Amino acid sequence: MTTLFYIARKSGALRNGNERGSFRYHAVPISDDAPLCGQRPAISWRTEEGAAVTCPACLKALQGIEGASFVSGTPESVAF
Repeated sequence: MTTLFYIARKSGALRNGNERGSFRYHAVPISDDAPLCGQRPAISWRTEEGAAVTCPACLKALQGIEGASFVSGTPESVAF
């Protein structure tokens, strides 16, 4: 069975003010709003083309999921 994910980061400014390349990208199942690490955003998710999962907890959780596949966009833009 294939599990579909999209790659997203939390919207909004970083608390430390450094917004250049220091965002953490999460694996978010398209059927849920919670990433594999469980850290939901306070505002919303933001996707960016070409991003890769960088959250250590999400990467670890992905290792145990057989058939993980990534789609572009957000759940609202994914057509079934």
